[in-house]
Amino acid sequence: GQNTWTELRDLRFAARSLPAGFEGAFGRLLQTNTSLRSLTLDSNAVGDATVVEIADAVLKNQGTRLSDLNLRATNIGARAGDALAGLLRSNHSLEVLALSSNKNVGDSGIGALARALRENSESQLRKLILVGVGLGPAAGEPISALLRSNRSLEWLDLDR
Repeated sequence: GQNTWTELRDLRFAARSLPAGFEGAFGRLLQTNTSLRSLTLDSNAVGDATVVEIADAVLKNQGTRLSDLNLRATNIGARAGDALAGLLRSNHSLEVLALSSNKNVGDSGIGALARALRENSESQLRKLILVGVGLGPAAGEPISALLRSNRSLEWLDLDR
């Protein structure tokens, strides 16, 4: 039969519903899938390695249509923030990125994201949700610079 993964548009694993060992499948799926628009891993402790794999796969997929990436409460830190920054530096499909409740992303991860978005003049990112990501004073300047130069961002949530 037809491979349904190639037609998949929305993939959601919320509230610890991700099957054990499934983390490694995201890279393989996202490297070739051109129909997926939304990936939600909300409240699954996938960690940095899985998010690095996701970011690398989307970056390599020139035909990606992924527009909504929800990584809320996924137990990620600055390493994942750096990988997502690498993705945002050149990605043109992502419109929504939710990283809330990942307190270890911190200033360095958020600073890297802000700098990457400044470098990508063709970014389509409209909504960036950074509630509870361990923001401190060091993130202030990169975020301020982003807000002065970015043309796509419509919603930035930095609430604690």
